[in-house]
Amino acid sequence: MPNEATAYHEAGHAVVAFHLGKRIRRVTIVGGDDAAGMCYHYRSKIRHDTDNSTRARLDAEKRAMINMAGILTQHTFSPTSVRSHHGSWDFKNAIAIMSHHAGDDSLEVYLRLLEIWTRNIITTRWPQIEAVANELLKWSTLTGKEAWAIYHNQL
Repeated sequence: MPNEATAYHEAGHAVVAFHLGKRIRRVTIVGGDDAAGMCYHYRSKIRHDTDNSTRARLDAEKRAMINMAGILTQHTFSPTSVRSHHGSWDFKNAIAIMSHHAGDDSLEVYLRLLEIWTRNIITTRWPQIEAVANELLKWSTLTGKEAWAIYHNQL
C-alpha cells in the first residue's frame, strides 16, 4: 500500500476515535509486522466478553467503528488502493468486539449499521482526516497529542 493510502487509512482510525471521544497513543505510517501502519489506542478497561451493560455495548460500538474507519477511509480516498487483505485484521477485531453484544442472527446487520455510521463520520470529518494524513506524510509518526491538535485545529 503506498504511503499516501496508508496515511489516509491510519488518519481515518485516529479521526474517528477523536470524534467518538476516544484518545489514541500514537499513529504511524511506519510499517511493521504485517501492517503498513498502525493507530495505537488505549485499551478499554471494560471486559466485553463478560460485561453486557449498556456502557459496555456503547464502548464496543465505538471500538468497532474505529476499527472499521481505516479501510473505509482508505476506500473513500482511493478505491483502487484497496486490496482484499487490507483492513482484514480491523474487521475481524470489530466482529470479535461486537459478537459479545449481538446474536448471530443480528451481528451482520448491527455491523452494517456501524459501518454506515462510520462512513457518515468520515464524510463529515474529511478535512480533519486530510490534515492528519498530510502530517503523517510529513512526519511518519504522530503522538496522540499531536494528532489531536491537528484534528482540533480543523474543527
